[in-house]
Amino acid sequence: PPGAARAGAAAAAAPGVTVVAADSGLHLAEAAGLVPDVVVGDMDSVESRVLERAAAAGARIEHHPADKDATDLELALAEAWRGTPERVVVIGSADGRLDHLLGVVAAVAAPPPGAAEVTAWVGPHMVLPGHRRRTVDGTPGSLVSLFGHLSSSIASATLSTCSRPHTMPSSTSRSPSADTSAACSL
Repeated sequence: PPGAARAGAAAAAAPGVTVVAADSGLHLAEAAGLVPDVVVGDMDSVESRVLERAAAAGARIEHHPADKDATDLELALAEAWRGTPERVVVIGSADGRLDHLLGVVAAVAAPPPGAAEVTAWVGPHMVLPGHRRRTVDGTPGSLVSLFGHLSSSIASATLSTCSRPHTMPSSTSRSPSADTSAACSL
């Protein structure tokens, strides 16, 4: 996986972690050296040879019809949350498609009540739903975008930098560029 998503892949490779691949996300898992426990989806975009390798390695394959009411990622998240994990890491790609990017953001922004914390890596970008307090440590020059309107549960967000703190109500969105190390708590 590109960029920072490698950190998510490394976390997913830890012992005792359940790996769920959504359709062609199996390609990303394989590239990261991960063997999924489960592969879910309509299998319209995963190569059959890659799917066969996963099955041979012991992955359970859940083939869903193409005409369904959930995206492949939503199916994968439901499978992950069924195991009541402490956290869920999504590693994916929008393949340059806005509809896929919005689908990923919508899926991770709507967990069921009491579900595990989700961190999503979409290419090199991290998406953190704001359902509870979240802290992100940045590096000098990092760009942090806050979109409080994605979740009605965000009362406010605070971005602190050495040069100036920002507090934003949930109805606004800004993309302040951090001049120094930044912590963003949602």
